[in-house]
Amino acid sequence: MGRASQDGAVEFVSAGHLPLLHLSALEPAVADATGLPLGMFTNASFSVHRLQLAPHDALLVYTAA
Repeated sequence: MGRASQDGAVEFVSAGHLPLLHLSALEPAVADATGLPLGMFTNASFSVHRLQLAPHDALLVYTAA
């Protein structure tokens, strides 16, 4: 789950999913899961991660079957 703004700021919570990949001109970065898988516990809380995208950066969000 994520939210991106026009200035390139991105907030996301991945809830146990595979890492999000931030692809930039400088070097790729991996953003690990922010907590337990969604739905495992009713009282689970999740950290919000933030990153800043520069022009021509990309985010790769994927899943495995």
